[in-house]
Amino acid sequence: MSSSYTIEQRKQHINDWRTSRLTRQQYCQQHGISVNTFKGWNKQVNRSEKDPIGAAALLPVQIRQNATPSVATTDPVMVYLPGGCRVACQPGQLTDVFRALKYAEA
Repeated sequence: MSSSYTIEQRKQHINDWRTSRLTRQQYCQQHGISVNTFKGWNKQVNRSEKDPIGAAALLPVQIRQNATPSVATTDPVMVYLPGGCRVACQPGQLTDVFRALKYAEA
């Protein structure tokens, strides 16, 4: 049933539930939504509210082998991530950092 709702509809249901003074189970019964599905929606909405930038703000990165660095190899590089996280590393470590970020869980 969860796939028949858009993300905006899911957010609207979560907001309606929060203001309804109903328990989660009561709200779900009234609207014909599985409680477990609704819990998943709530987690999604909470994550999106904590990280308003979201995945859409990420820029694609291509990793090239044997690329010549355009900065001095001793100057640190700062990578800014969504949610305020930062990673400082040496230019020679960038390939490993981007590879780790590519496979990290969101």
